[in-house]
Amino acid sequence: MTIADGIRHLVRIGIEPDYSFSKRIRIELTNIMALLTIPVLLSTIFIELFYGVHTWELYLDLSWFILAAIPLYLNHIKKHHWAQITLTIGSFIYSGLIYSLYGTNLLIEPLYLTFILCTICFFDRTTAFFIILFAFTTYFGAQYSWRYNDALLGPYINQYSNTFSFVYSVITIWIALHRLLAENRTYRKLSNQQNTLLSLQNEELQRFAYVTAHDLKTPLRNLNNYLGLIKLKRNKKENDIDEYINNSQENANRLFHLINDILDFTKIRQAVISPEQVDMEPLIEEIKKDYSFDIQNGKVSIRYENLDPIYFDKIQLKILLHNLIDNAIKYNNSSLATVDILTEKTNKSLILKIADNGIGISEEYKDQVFTMFTRLHTQSEYSGSGLGLSIVKRIVESHNGQIDIESYPDQGSLFCITVPA
Repeated sequence: MTIADGIRHLVRIGIEPDYSFSKRIRIELTNIMALLTIPVLLSTIFIELFYGVHTWELYLDLSWFILAAIPLYLNHIKKHHWAQITLTIGSFIYSGLIYSLYGTNLLIEPLYLTFILCTICFFDRTTAFFIILFAFTTYFGAQYSWRYNDALLGPYINQYSNTFSFVYSVITIWIALHRLLAENRTYRKLSNQQNTLLSLQNEELQRFAYVTAHDLKTPLRNLNNYLGLIKLKRNKKENDIDEYINNSQENANRLFHLINDILDFTKIRQAVISPEQVDMEPLIEEIKKDYSFDIQNGKVSIRYENLDPIYFDKIQLKILLHNLIDNAIKYNNSSLATVDILTEKTNKSLILKIADNGIGISEEYKDQVFTMFTRLHTQSEYSGSGLGLSIVKRIVESHNGQIDIESYPDQGSLFCITVPA
């Protein structure tokens, strides 16, 4: 750890990642003011020893050190409000005390101005008003003390005391403003990113609502029409009722699968992932059991060899592979649908490759296939909701990964999923 890292750690004592912007600023300012007293205090003690020191000055130095240590400790134990109260009120009491002891030769106004500005930053208007009122009380009380009584430490004032007072005030204000501006820039950047993400999510939600409503209405309308025809034909005792019943069942099944896909997509969006090192080969063997009938009848082949473990949520990885294998089998005109699963490891990532011998995808549709409810074929050609690849992409992105596709018509597809190793 470098010196800069150590100072940064001290400045952020007691700060949690979920704290708001304003709360972080108040805690940092408290820590900065407390920490700045250390070099000033050490310099003061050195000069006092050089020029001669009074016993009272040693007491003042000790009280100054305690005043700096208490807020740091309170921030460490998450008593942030008490840390700010201790620092501000203690600082005004200390400033008034040294003003009364050193007299008019001590330039105390910069310190008072610094602490008043910090009080305004720390507290709400009512609390700040009473603390500032208390500050003026200590200031004018100190003036009254040294005017009507001899300033006890007046003879011990040296040429550096006012310099230290001024420098401490300037550095405190400069650092506070610097941190405020830096945090504000970070806050605005995060805010812009969140607004952009929120805008994209709203667009996705609008599309989701529109297409869902449309796709749910179509099979329901068909069901209603076929049920009306069945009722009409039954009264006329005609023989084509079985055809209408079959069509009604197909629409009901279509509606059932669509609702299931929507539920799966919603669960993926809301799920809390639990990544772990997943051994791919046992997982694929488990998945192959779901296709055992087609595999035994020579319609499907799922192959793999020497797969590396992958850091992924096991349940979501299974859903991802299921969706890609389902698509490879569904969109396939070959007598044997083949799926090859490979892994490729790099220094910082792992690439999971799933290749098939399906009908492929034209170049102009490669970006569209990951959009919700996108179908490149009619229901009569290939059934489906158009959510499968959207679910796959959502899963990959939730693991900080990226999915790419290489595909050409009638030449199959290759999906490359890159995730951190």
